[in-house]
Amino acid sequence: MGINGQQLWGESMIIPPLPPNFGRGVGRPSKTRRRESDEVINKQKKRSRGKQPMPEIQFLLPPDSNWLDLHQEEVQDGWSQPSTAISSIQISQFPSHGAAAASPTWQHKNKGSMLVQLLFFSSVLLSCISNGSAGVTSTFVRNEWPSVDIPLDNEVFAVPKGYNAPQQVHITQGDYDGKAVIISWVTADEEGSNKVRYGLSEGKYEFTAEGTVQNYTFYNYKSGYIHQCLVDGLQYDTKYFYEIGDGDSSRRFWFRTPSPIDPDAPYKFGIIGDLGQTYNSLSTIEHCMQTGAETILFVGDLSYADRYKYHDVGVRWDSWGRFAERSAAYQPWIWSAGNHEIEYFPYMGEVIPFRNYLHRYPTPYLASESSSPLWYAVRRASAHIIVLSSYSPFVKYTPQWKWLEQELKRVDRKKTPWLIVLMHAPMYNSNDAHFMEGESMRAVFESWFCRYKVDVVFAGHVHAYERSYRISNIRYNVSSGASYPVPDKSAPVYITVGDGGNQEGLALRFRDPQPDYSAFREASYGHSTLEIKNKTHALYHWNRNDDGKRVPTDSFGNQSSKKKTEEKPSSLCPIQFTTESDIVNLHRNRRSADVAHHKSLLFRLVGISS
Repeated sequence: MGINGQQLWGESMIIPPLPPNFGRGVGRPSKTRRRESDEVINKQKKRSRGKQPMPEIQFLLPPDSNWLDLHQEEVQDGWSQPSTAISSIQISQFPSHGAAAASPTWQHKNKGSMLVQLLFFSSVLLSCISNGSAGVTSTFVRNEWPSVDIPLDNEVFAVPKGYNAPQQVHITQGDYDGKAVIISWVTADEEGSNKVRYGLSEGKYEFTAEGTVQNYTFYNYKSGYIHQCLVDGLQYDTKYFYEIGDGDSSRRFWFRTPSPIDPDAPYKFGIIGDLGQTYNSLSTIEHCMQTGAETILFVGDLSYADRYKYHDVGVRWDSWGRFAERSAAYQPWIWSAGNHEIEYFPYMGEVIPFRNYLHRYPTPYLASESSSPLWYAVRRASAHIIVLSSYSPFVKYTPQWKWLEQELKRVDRKKTPWLIVLMHAPMYNSNDAHFMEGESMRAVFESWFCRYKVDVVFAGHVHAYERSYRISNIRYNVSSGASYPVPDKSAPVYITVGDGGNQEGLALRFRDPQPDYSAFREASYGHSTLEIKNKTHALYHWNRNDDGKRVPTDSFGNQSSKKKTEEKPSSLCPIQFTTESDIVNLHRNRRSADVAHHKSLLFRLVGISS
């Protein structure tokens, strides 16, 4: 038996995540501390000379434990499967589990020495907790296609065959709870039919819904006929087939409705941001389609048509619509607007923000009692999703502020235990690109995110990937309080996924040193998935587009607070990962970030009273 009756030897154990040294510094030990540690280690070596070699304790460590080397294993079936221990720590003077050589005489002679070894090990481990560095900055160097838009004559932008055939087809959720969709498409030559025919089997369309049609001008560009049709009264968890268009030019698609609103309903989301229409963009969207994601959470910056001028702005909105159709006609995309949707062009006489975006991409904002399609909320399976607008007024008393105040009160965690927020400009960003551009929204809304225990905030804008620890900076009020982020078990994880592949290229320069709040960051193109398992567990992955392949690179598992941190290691999922894969066990309502907790746990493990 091991310490305190636990079987430590010959088995692997998980230590709960050990937080880095959050605060003003970068978390590196001082020269004096390193010199003192070296002296202790040298004395330890002299004491150990000539004594029998001791067995190792192996710990499977979540990546928050930044003080040990990490290794990677391919993710399989939603969880990584360990093959060997990630790292091992040798503790001298402990007989191994089941060894017969440990006699009472040996134990008596070495009792004092054993205590010294345990205290030394504890001090080193706790020193690591206090002085460990921040998260991981990936060293991966990208070698991929250039960041230029795909030529308009490429097949990815092909116009469907047939006169006035529907094109740019896309769907989004059409109500608050997932029993409706809004189907949108464009006909180029004439208005045509504005009806959707749909049913439960392909080719047999029992129902019909009729939509609206409109067009608009933007400078000297005139849009096609934009159709939008609400299809409601749908059954949950059902595959529907639908047809749009007339005669030989009609086109057929399908979609699946989500499970009923239920706390244990599993669901898989894809997350994409700042997509554009380059070859890298194509890699991102095709890889995301392979993940089995049922709905896409899009965090803004769609077409990048604003990088063109005059008539070409509208042309590039059309090409992007045909480009995204390969996914958006089948999977609902939950839209949010970015800065590239503003399109404020006084030199063209176009000064009304978001005109192209709002004409083309409807949202179910009225269902959540919002006054604008730029901010709204939906519920889908076990998730409550809130979409915010980084480029609309949001300070106190504005419509967006008042709406969010009420919407957060409507969240029912008994029905939708997962609370997700989408926005464009990240609140926490350690890249030189767009540094601190989300600070004003953070100052307004961060305290609400902590009060209502938002699980995760997805943002874009920065053309790189980054994930934070659970931290907050809500104690500072200009005149008093800590003015830097600190661990906060009520705070969300902040994730930047503005790496879809647009023509502006990657944001390659991260700030150095890496801030303590930053857990993992890499300048690569990619996409994410969030797979909700039930009301207590979900698994998140960021996947890099590496030379045309989808490579799982960063991930973490969320675990409900109902699973106590003191549970036996066998009840937790053992996780294996590499320096370029970052898998973290967290608690949904939340893991403790208190060093004293880990100190107490450590002492319980080694059998010393704290």
